[in-house]
Amino acid sequence: PTETEPGIIAFHGSGADFDKFELGMINTGEGAQVFGHGLYFTDSEDIAKFYRNHLTTSVDIDGQPYIRGNNINDDLVDPDIADDLGSTNGDLEAAIKSSEEFLKEMVQADNVQAITSTSKELEKLKKLRGRITINDKGGKIYKVGLAPQLDELIDYDAPLSAQTNKVKEALKPIYEKYELPEYEPFFALQTKFPGFVGNNKVTPSMLSEELSNAGLKGIKYRSSNSRTQSTGSAKPEQNYVIFDDSMIKIMEKYGIVGPVAITSLAATQNGEQDG
Repeated sequence: PTETEPGIIAFHGSGADFDKFELGMINTGEGAQVFGHGLYFTDSEDIAKFYRNHLTTSVDIDGQPYIRGNNINDDLVDPDIADDLGSTNGDLEAAIKSSEEFLKEMVQADNVQAITSTSKELEKLKKLRGRITINDKGGKIYKVGLAPQLDELIDYDAPLSAQTNKVKEALKPIYEKYELPEYEPFFALQTKFPGFVGNNKVTPSMLSEELSNAGLKGIKYRSSNSRTQSTGSAKPEQNYVIFDDSMIKIMEKYGIVGPVAITSLAATQNGEQDG
């Protein structure tokens, strides 16, 4: 986006340092690709920070690797508190605080069984104090300009009839090809893949390529928190899946300290890019 050309300002969190987004690096990061095959972005810097932190997490217990990115070695933790500590990415004090708050709720509810079990978990968590080390492994936040406009992106939750005119025109033949009723939301189309059309196997990446070839530029969907908000609540956080890497321009990248402007997009990429 520029002063004269519309577009979308978005963010991406990564454990890697690179200067250009490329489709070829899909599945080298978080890798879930739940909402479609493409490059993932969000209009929430906090969500990008979460992914940066999640992908760069390095936590030790008694000097032994406990968390490395997506991998958790639960053998180092008492099974009773594995979920508590894992849910906070190894942040012990956050796990203790959460357990204490839950204990207060159970006391107010007079739930004797939950009080007993939570008290034991809390005691075990506190015994880990001084034994956990969180290592800073860096990672970057990327502030990007996405060339597509909002009305050019497929609404993940909307049926064909509720898509914008631009999207509807390009998406209708694909709905017809895969025999999906117009009242079905777009995500119902994605649940068909990997699958078969006739004797031809169709994968999620093939579907995204087909959508891109039809002139569709990507998908927009509400973040997990926003998806539970009521219609009249605050403006929902939007996430984006982009099919074409040429539509992505890095404007800034920065770590923990602060933003550093990008001056070149030609360097070789060496990291993950799928959010």
